[in-house]
Amino acid sequence: MQAARYQRRAAATRHRRMLAYELDDIRRTADLTRQVWDASLAERDAEEAREVAGMSAEDQEAYYEHRSDDHELLTRHIPNQHQYSLMVLAYSLFESRLKAVAIELRRFAQSDWSGTSLGRDSVVVAARAVVETRAQLTIPEHLWTDLDGYRLVRNAIAHETGEMDRSKAEVAQLLDSRPDDVKLLGGVLVLQPGFVAAFIEAYAALLNAILDQWEVAEVRQRTAHEGTGAASV
Repeated sequence: MQAARYQRRAAATRHRRMLAYELDDIRRTADLTRQVWDASLAERDAEEAREVAGMSAEDQEAYYEHRSDDHELLTRHIPNQHQYSLMVLAYSLFESRLKAVAIELRRFAQSDWSGTSLGRDSVVVAARAVVETRAQLTIPEHLWTDLDGYRLVRNAIAHETGEMDRSKAEVAQLLDSRPDDVKLLGGVLVLQPGFVAAFIEAYAALLNAILDQWEVAEVRQRTAHEGTGAASV
């Protein structure tokens, strides 16, 4: 029994360490790729400035017109596609860690889990059922609902190539809540780095809250067991 309790405590600690590693990795990936891209664009701008130096105004206009398509790709389209990729990667990391935590919690709660399947239902829906119903951990409601808008964006990227319908109330709410970080242009999502960064912090807050409550529940369970053992002596 002591070994089983230790394994459960070790599991929570292991998940916290893995979460910290994953968060550091995705944050650094986002920051470093942005730095490299910004430096590349700055170098390209400097090269263009050198090439047009001494050109007449007419020749400069023709030069920039010839490169306008490349400029659009490099300054808008490709950076947006990069944010799409980061968003999908970050959401995958979130779902994977949440699912792994839910599986461990299911064992902690000593439940055979005959209800929602973690393999068939939404990972968040199924994991929340394990966390709150089976393991009976109390997690603030807003930590779950704060992720709703990010789920919409991830799904739009993964399944609709970034297209969203602003007429839907939940989409309008998302756009109005973060006007500097996410926009619709021609019905297509345009993401700024701040959007993915905010999602990373939101999912970190939820997972850390779950792990915090798991550790509290383990202490409570261990104390109750020790008290029962002492009373029977």
